[in-house]
Amino acid sequence: MFDPLAPVTACDIEIDLRAECGGRDPDRYNPRVRTLHRHFWGMKPLPNGETLRLESKPTDYRMSCASSFGDAQFTSDTFASSFQDWVRMQDLITEVRENDPDDQRQFESLRNTFASMVIFPGAQVDRQPTINQARGYISQIADRPDLTLECIRLFYEGRTQAREGEVLVNPLAPALSRYDWFFEWFGSFRGYVDFFLLQDLVDDDDDTVKFLLPHTGFDRPGCPQDKAEYTAYRAAAITALEGRRDRMIAALGSQN
Repeated sequence: MFDPLAPVTACDIEIDLRAECGGRDPDRYNPRVRTLHRHFWGMKPLPNGETLRLESKPTDYRMSCASSFGDAQFTSDTFASSFQDWVRMQDLITEVRENDPDDQRQFESLRNTFASMVIFPGAQVDRQPTINQARGYISQIADRPDLTLECIRLFYEGRTQAREGEVLVNPLAPALSRYDWFFEWFGSFRGYVDFFLLQDLVDDDDDTVKFLLPHTGFDRPGCPQDKAEYTAYRAAAITALEGRRDRMIAALGSQN
């Protein structure tokens, strides 16, 4: 049985958090997730020197934080989608499960580990979608981590409008703008990436996003369209998630 007071170890990072809570959404139903968020994001300072001290109650999936920026509420988000729960993707998921059962099992398990989890502000503003909600229902993002990060990068660049003329340049801009205070905490896109250990999705030389599928703009749906695209997306996502897992384990080791 999970003990929220026990020290965090590498095993906590590698466990399938969805399987642990009976196949339910781990962001909502697994208390281990909140313990890991409190540990990892509270163990190092923000760029301004403050510490992100998250608090939560055993029966509440939300987390709170008080700082000089004000009080805030957060929820966990499984960042990298496998599309296993998307109704319109079920035929494709069935196909890859039948043809590549081992690779698909690895991906579905890995994306349910803490290596695939981030936090976003969880309280709606003016009854508008949160970042977590928006990245799921906007078809050009489709819950993909790379496309979400690209929108965040553009937001830090000042691209705070969804469209420029007729061109859709930042589909998440309205949702990100509602929580601009959150992104101010990290100072820059690089600050955000480094804080949340997302370096495996970003090029170190120029801070551009490493896309999991070829990207030329937000002019098409974000979800893979066929088996070849899904297989390429899955392989790239596994590489990124394994890299983030290793960074987390190394971060734990540096504490000892």
